[in-house]
Formats: sequence, C-alpha cells, structure tokens
Amino acid sequence: MKNTFKTIGGIVGFIAASIGIYAFVNDEFRARIFPELAPATRADVEEQMRLSEERIISVVQDSLATVREEAEARGTLISAEEQTNYEAALTSLLTAEDPTLNDAKFLALSGQTDAAAENLVEIAELTSGDVEPIPERTRAELLRSAGDILVPSDPEKALATYRKAQELDPENQILATRIQQLEAATAEQNTAIAIPNAKFEFDGLLFEFEGCEINETLSCILSVTNSAPDTKKIGPPTQLGGR
Repeated sequence: MKNTFKTIGGIVGFIAASIGIYAFVNDEFRARIFPELAPATRADVEEQMRLSEERIISVVQDSLATVREEAEARGTLISAEEQTNYEAALTSLLTAEDPTLNDAKFLALSGQTDAAAENLVEIAELTSGDVEPIPERTRAELLRSAGDILVPSDPEKALATYRKAQELDPENQILATRIQQLEAATAEQNTAIAIPNAKFEFDGLLFEFEGCEINETLSCILSVTNSAPDTKKIGPPTQLGGR
C-alpha cells in the first residue's frame, strides 16, 4: 500500500515539475520570438510614459490651440500670461516622473486636459488611505498647476482651485497674484454692460435695456414699465335694491 502511495506521489510530482518547466520554457520562447507579446513590466510602462521633447511641445501647442479656439467660440479671450501659465503647467505634468501622476498625464495626452486637472485636484486632496501623504506645499503646487490648466476653460473652477492651494500655502505670492487677477477678470466678465439710450415705447409700454452679462453665454436684461398708466376713474359705488 505504501509503495502505491509513493508511486502516485512520484507521478504527481513529475507531472507538476513538467508543467512548471513547460510554462517557463513556453514563456521564454514566446518572449524571445514575439517580444511585443511579452507582459509589460512596471519599468516598461514608466519608459513608455517618458515623452520626447518634440512630443511634449507638440501636445502642449495642440492643446493650447484647442482651448484658444474654444474660448473664442464662447466670446472670451485668453491673456498672454494665462497662456504662458497653461503651457508651463501642462509641460510640467507631461515631464513629471512621479508614477502617481500617470493617470493625469494619460488624460492630458488624450486631449482631456480638464479631466487631467481634476485628477491633479483629487491627488492633492487625497490625504488618507494606503498612499503616502503628500506634503502640503507639494499639494499646493499640484492645485496651482490644476488651476493654471483650468483657467482657459473654466475660470470659476480655476479660482476655487487656486483658493484651495492658498489655504495650504498662504504665504505664496504667486498664488495671491493669480487669485487677484482672476477675481478681477471674472468680475469684469460678469458685470453688466450698459447700453446708453437703448429704450423705446410701444403700445403704452416703455422697453429699456439695462445691460448685458457675459458669462458662458451672452444674456441681456430688458425692463418693461407702463409709460401711460391707466387714468380711467371709477365712479361711486352703485346702491343695489330700493327703499
């Protein structure tokens, strides 16, 4: 009986060893003959995420052209300083070697710069979990970069992002300047534009433009007043019934 068990054990061991050898040889053979089919290692992925200088310049310029066209379609303009900040933030992201930023980098490469910026915000706000905590100043830098990327497409969200960064780095003068300039630009865009002498009367009503507000779309304010109030007098009440 013992010999039987030994025999069975020997057979099972031989089969397991054969399978292991086959799997190893097969993987090595496939990797050598078909290297493109070999499983990608972490180093491979990191190497693929390293972009050439020409590729980075091309991505940044194409992205800037896109956001500029979108801004013009909305009737807004991107200042030269905002364009410079946008280029610098996007270039910094694409040249970063921190694997934590790979998702944001991939989104930027695929033309989803707003999503990339939002991903940076998520990383900066991630202060708990399995990942190692990020220093406050580094988090502030990530938020500032996210704000720089968001300015051309969503100034309000960019301003909120800058303010989050300032909470982490209140002494940062660059952030203070960014916030001051964007607050002024946003307030100017939301201010009603006066249209002098833009009023007319029609059928006893006075129509008057109070101005237009420029936000994402153009909306104008029109007030209507009765220029000829009804002056018809109502007589004394009539007594009903008799004596």
